[in-house]
Amino acid sequence: MLAIAYAGSRSRAALGWIAAGLALLAGAIGAYFLLSYNWAAGGNDKFAFVRQAGLWVQAHRPAFRVSEDINANVAGGALAILLPLGLAGAAYAWSLRGRAGAGRAAQRAALGQIATLALAVASTLALALASLALLLTASRGAWIGLAAGGLVAGVLAWRASSPGPASDRLIPAVLAWLLPAALLLILALAFWAAVALPGFGRFFGAVAGAGSSAVNRAALWRDMLALAGDYPFTGSGLGATMMAFSTYVMLLHVGFITHAHNLFLQIAIEQGLPGLAAFTALVGLALWALLDGLRRRPGLGFSLAAIAALVALVVHGMVDAGLYASRLAPVLFIPAGFGLAAGFGARAAAGAAEPAPAGSHPVSGRSFSTSASTIALVAVLALALILALSRPVRAAFQANLGAASQTRAELSVYTWLRWPIQDALRRAPEVDLAPAVARYTAALALDPGNVTAQRRLGQIALARGEYGAARAYFEAAFRAAPAQRAVRLLLGESYAVAGDPAGAAALWRTVDTAQGQLDGRRWWHEHLGEGQIARSIGEAKALAGQ
Repeated sequence: MLAIAYAGSRSRAALGWIAAGLALLAGAIGAYFLLSYNWAAGGNDKFAFVRQAGLWVQAHRPAFRVSEDINANVAGGALAILLPLGLAGAAYAWSLRGRAGAGRAAQRAALGQIATLALAVASTLALALASLALLLTASRGAWIGLAAGGLVAGVLAWRASSPGPASDRLIPAVLAWLLPAALLLILALAFWAAVALPGFGRFFGAVAGAGSSAVNRAALWRDMLALAGDYPFTGSGLGATMMAFSTYVMLLHVGFITHAHNLFLQIAIEQGLPGLAAFTALVGLALWALLDGLRRRPGLGFSLAAIAALVALVVHGMVDAGLYASRLAPVLFIPAGFGLAAGFGARAAAGAAEPAPAGSHPVSGRSFSTSASTIALVAVLALALILALSRPVRAAFQANLGAASQTRAELSVYTWLRWPIQDALRRAPEVDLAPAVARYTAALALDPGNVTAQRRLGQIALARGEYGAARAYFEAAFRAAPAQRAVRLLLGESYAVAGDPAGAAALWRTVDTAQGQLDGRRWWHEHLGEGQIARSIGEAKALAGQ
């Protein structure tokens, strides 16, 4: 990202060559997808005509062995980002025709023309291949993201070229900022509605977990928010989502789902709120640079392509995070680098071409901008300090450290079948949970309502057979966060342990346990020789209709 931003902002030609290279990259990803994806597996049946076309490609493609195939949503997300940038690169390559050798010897001119023509043809063919691959991914999120990016770029391009007094400034600043702001607001409201309103959440469809067990996206987001709440400052760590989610939210002993199907939520889970803030700042800075540079004519095509790519990234990222969790994760940073290059490059080119008017004071304007930035930074730091001194935030930090310690202690050694269930870890002498327990205890001393500390301490106590303490922890967690899946499951188990299957059933009716959570809990108590508790769980399960 930094290399693209640096090279592209210094030279429009460099940015053009980079964009043409991105067209070739899109073609390579598209080719890999077409050569490796298995449409016959039946996992891609959202659109019958797409599956039939994919089956035809699969039947006629050459034999090609790969170590791993590429997920359709991952390929779709990468291609939706790269296609607008690659299109700008192909257009730039074709624009070089007829002037590649101007002012040079005839032989060098001819060689330059051949090389330029080859690049233009190759980038065009690569884009065609990538477009076909994007269609055959059947990734609706990627399609919608690319369409939204094209729409925003098209509106800005139309307004930039429309006649009238505003054409001197290319686009009014209000329109330039209104479109992205409105789009972001709509996406944020849609995410909130999906999480807060169960009826609305049904529109977001389901995703498959382990064993083809499907879960609604909105329900998954609600559960993943609970996981993010356990690690707000540090994140759970890169690549740790599957087992952390299964162990501490779904209460399963095997992996269930690899990511949150929302890019921004996924970053918050694995890299914490600081990581999310950093990524959002990168995207926001690139967008600011583009909208500022869009008021100037130089590099207009590159700026529009970068805007389309950023919009595609954000829109598709609202419904999928497969790209972040894959080997193609670096592609996520390309639009930001390209946007910074196009925006600052256009600004520099316009500044060099337009001398400052007589009587202007550029230093004063720069000083004002610097002062405003300093004031904003001081305000943010002051707010952060105030929050850091508050007891709930300090408690959340202690609970985060405890969750990280527990996760590291348990999951770094957990393998199935060696450990039949994670509860066995909490009884094992080689798994030291004392540092985690100390952190949770410190969190509760600062804020007795900290749900992470209450739930995690209850989970440890339950595994160790300390049933009275576990129930007290779970009841406190339920008062703080009654909607959390894990809290309802665990509190229900505490009721069953206490001989109250009806109370357990009342809680379990409100939770989806189709992944076998209750059978796992019954097995654990049978494994401990606690037959009466196992029978009580079985009775509660029957009463709950699970």
